[in-house]
Amino acid sequence: MFASCGGDGSPTPGPGPPTVPVGTALPSTTGATTTTATALPPTLRVLALGDSFTSGEGVPADQRWPDQLAARLGGLGVEVDVDYVAGTSWTSHRIWRELSRADVADRYDLVTVQAGVNDQFLRFGLDAYRRGLDRLLAAAVDEAGGDPGRVLAISIADWTETPRGRELARTESASEIAEYGALLRDEVDARAIVYADITALSGAVVADDTLVASDGLHFSGTLYGRWVDEVILPLVLDIVRRDG
Repeated sequence: MFASCGGDGSPTPGPGPPTVPVGTALPSTTGATTTTATALPPTLRVLALGDSFTSGEGVPADQRWPDQLAARLGGLGVEVDVDYVAGTSWTSHRIWRELSRADVADRYDLVTVQAGVNDQFLRFGLDAYRRGLDRLLAAAVDEAGGDPGRVLAISIADWTETPRGRELARTESASEIAEYGALLRDEVDARAIVYADITALSGAVVADDTLVASDGLHFSGTLYGRWVDEVILPLVLDIVRRDG
C-alpha cells in the first residue's frame, strides 16, 4: 500500500482461473437486489485499477478481492476475465500513468477503481488528489466504453487500525482518510459512477486479527471476501444486469 512498504511498482498480471470457494449467501448492505444466474451475461471482462488493496499485497493471488469477485460470479455461471493495472505504493496519478501505457483491451464490461490511500499517506494534498482522480476516472470511463455506470469506485479503506497501521498512523490520519474519502465520493457522484463503500468494514480488524495479512499492514483474504459479499458483488450484479 505505502511507499515505505516496498513493491517493485510493476503492473500485476491478470490472474488464472479463480479457485476461491463460492459463497452461497449474498448479503447486501447497499440496497442492491439479489438476482439469479439466468439474468446474467455468460462472460464478463473486468479491468481492476488500483493500489495494493487491489493488487493484493500480502495475500495469495486468488485471495485478491477482484479474484474473489470473479469466483463468486463464476459460481453464478459467469465466466470472468480480470486484467490488473495495480501496484503497491501507487497514487491516483501513478495508476493513471501506468494505465496509459499498459497493454489492455479496447473495452471492458466493468472497470473498478481503488485509489487514494497513498495520496493520503504521502500527504500529496486534496488538490493533487483531485487532479489525479480527474484523469483516472475519465480514463476508467473510457475503458468502460464511455459508460460511467459500468465503472465501480471503491472507497478508501481505513488502514490505521491494523497492527502496523497503528505504528505508522499520525494523529490526523483517520481524519485525512475521511477528507480524501469525501472528495472521492463527490468526484464519483459528479460523474454518475457507481460507488462501493467498504471503509466501515475495514474497522473490523480491531476485533479480529484473522482479517489482517501476514505483513500486519494490509488486509487478509477473509476481509476481502467480506468486501465482495457484503458490498461489491450486489452492486456488480446490478451493473451487469442493466442491459439484460
